[in-house]
Amino acid sequence: FDAFNYRHRLEGCHVLLGNSKREGFLLTAAEALSCGIPVVVTKDCGIAKFIKKGQNGVLIDWHENPKRLAKIANRAILKAAKLDPVKCLASVDELSLASNYVRAYGQTLGVLTHTSLQHEDAKVTFGVRIHDGVDPAYLDDAINSIASQTYRKFKVVLLVDGPWALGERLAKRFDLPLICTGLKADIEHCSWLHRQALEQCDTEYYKPLDYDDQLLPNYLERAVKTLEREKADVYGCMLNTLQDGEITPRLHWPNKPIETMFTGNSDDNMLPHSSVLMRTSIARKAGNYQERAVGLGADDYHLWYRIFKAGGEFFRDDEVRNVVYRIHDKNSLTIRRERFGHSHKAQRLLASAAAAGIALSAAACDGDADANADGDTPKVAPAKPGPIDPPHS
Repeated sequence: FDAFNYRHRLEGCHVLLGNSKREGFLLTAAEALSCGIPVVVTKDCGIAKFIKKGQNGVLIDWHENPKRLAKIANRAILKAAKLDPVKCLASVDELSLASNYVRAYGQTLGVLTHTSLQHEDAKVTFGVRIHDGVDPAYLDDAINSIASQTYRKFKVVLLVDGPWALGERLAKRFDLPLICTGLKADIEHCSWLHRQALEQCDTEYYKPLDYDDQLLPNYLERAVKTLEREKADVYGCMLNTLQDGEITPRLHWPNKPIETMFTGNSDDNMLPHSSVLMRTSIARKAGNYQERAVGLGADDYHLWYRIFKAGGEFFRDDEVRNVVYRIHDKNSLTIRRERFGHSHKAQRLLASAAAAGIALSAAACDGDADANADGDTPKVAPAKPGPIDPPHS
């Protein structure tokens, strides 16, 4: 179960009932239709004009008498439950982000429902990064988590590593400004995208976020208040992990005080990139993100170290886990390790395991040479790096 996924929250639902006397629009009904679930709503709801009898729902009259209203609603629910989910899904085409409806009223609806992604007096800029070849549904979840923030003075720019056609399609989907590489996606491009966003940033704070991570609703409010209260330049917090549909605390990292990380060695990183909110001015003073992220830590730790050397103050909020870090087979960390190898610490563990394997093999051969005269030499598989290895993300 993914609490950020509306489809998951509707599992087991046959019909959505909106029996209010009057609703401005009833967005929950539109969301239900987008999941193939028919609706029953009163005729005074704003969404009523999109309900087509016999296709995606049933309209009812509101009644002052609760018992009378319940009977009316019950009959309508029994009718709606028989409707075709495919037709329900098709009926929301007029409500999609590509439609005239959203182009005309989307921003107004966003402001009214406190889900707008572009505040006119923003203090924070989100740079949301995605690359070609990954599941765009993860991006939906990330954007939804931004839209759910209790602190509203922010705006969002989309950072796409891939062809312009992909970038423009995704930007149009969310009605967001776009920064795009226009190139074949490569793990070394991630810092370039954030570098461009930070160069163009006209707000006090910059917040990087990957497409596969999510924020809890009070993340931004707490982060801004903490930076202002502590007079700090960089905020971070602890993580939750989302893996196989289960959210659990990420306990193994960060596992040391933040003061221990400023050695210049990315193995010592104790600040998750996805949890960071930073002052734009100090990041620029420190030289911004790198042009290319070559090596472990090149996409985040190198900037943290330069900010520290430039006099920046760091605060890691160890009391909360307001970021959900998703684990999947296309994590940027997995790709980065395939390209650049493991951290120095993990390499030492692998070398030790390999040396132990060689010694074990030699001892086994010496102790039972006759028995193994015609057999294979025993082999010991290298140990996998343990969870102490910082994810650099």
